[in-house]
Amino acid sequence: DNFGIFNDEELFYCTDKSILHETASSILVCKIKLNPEDCLYMAFEKDSETNWLIDEIEHLNVYARIISTFIFTNYYNEKIIESTLIDPLTKIASILKLKIFGNSIFIRNVAPNYSIFFLNVNNFKLINTKYGFDIGNQILIQIAKILDNFTASDEIVARLGGDNFIILVKSGKLSTLMDL
Repeated sequence: DNFGIFNDEELFYCTDKSILHETASSILVCKIKLNPEDCLYMAFEKDSETNWLIDEIEHLNVYARIISTFIFTNYYNEKIIESTLIDPLTKIASILKLKIFGNSIFIRNVAPNYSIFFLNVNNFKLINTKYGFDIGNQILIQIAKILDNFTASDEIVARLGGDNFIILVKSGKLSTLMDL
C-alpha cells in the first residue's frame, strides 16, 4: 500500500512513483475542508530519501488546519450575509437588502428615477386558514417569482414579511406593474 494515514485521514503520505516528481521521494498530503461537502488536498513533496519527521508532519497539519479554519470561516460568513440579505421563504431580497439598495440609489442621486410600490395580498389570511400554511407559502413563493421576473437588474423586489412586498422599479414601469 502506497498510502499511510495520520490523524483521522487529515494527513496522509504517498510514495507512489507514478505521481511523484522525479526528485521527490514522497508526498505528504493535507486534506482541507472547504465547506461541509467539499474538500481539497494540499501536497507537500519531500526531495530527500529521508522519511517525514514527526515535527514536519505536525507543522504541516497545523498549517492545513489554519487554512481549513480560514476557508470554513469565510464560507460561513458568506452564508450568514446571504441569509440576512435574502428572504428564506421566497428567495427574494430581504428588508436589509432593500435598505442597502435604497441607500445606493440615493447616493448615486438616481432616486427620482424610481417609483416605490407596496403590495399587500388582500385576504391572504383566508388562504392560510382554508388551505393551510404550506399552500399559503407556495402562493407567496409564486407571487415573489412573478414580481422578481418583472424587475430588472437595477430594480428590486423585497418581502417585508407575511404577505407584504415592496417593489422599487424605474418610474416608467409602474403602469406595467399595476397590470400584473
